[in-house]
Amino acid sequence: MPYVITSLCTNDGACVEVCPVACIHTKPGAPQFYVDPEVCIDCEQCEIVCPVDAIFKDVDMPAEHLESIEINAAFFRQNKAAIGPVPFESAWAMIQSAHEYAQMVGAAVTAVVVDEGQGGSAQRRARLQQSLHRCRISCRHDGIGPASAPAAAAQPVDFAPR
Repeated sequence: MPYVITSLCTNDGACVEVCPVACIHTKPGAPQFYVDPEVCIDCEQCEIVCPVDAIFKDVDMPAEHLESIEINAAFFRQNKAAIGPVPFESAWAMIQSAHEYAQMVGAAVTAVVVDEGQGGSAQRRARLQQSLHRCRISCRHDGIGPASAPAAAAQPVDFAPR
């Protein structure tokens, strides 16, 4: 049940600033902002800050603005970029950045590499296997989970490809 922006919108943009999932967008020359119904998490922050009360939950939409539900959805069908697989190099750079940040703040990171299927190059798979041989993941229990779980000191674990 996402929120929907109606034609009452004045393009103020206050809603964009408070959206925690960045689901509110527009384009130059558009008459209003729009909420992506596939991303909205119903947090109500946009509705709270709207200075002209142009935002409603889709199930609470006044009858005179019902067409706004389809107008918001159609905006994203027409303007949203298609989502495709992340290139291997980009994915690996993201994993390395996350690992570096985690080390800096004293946290642990777990990364999962999903098989890129038969379409992946042999060179990329070989590089991934070499990287996995060198990868050492610190595993530790941080007191999260069942009380019966034993506390353990950080233990490096070597992962090797199958």
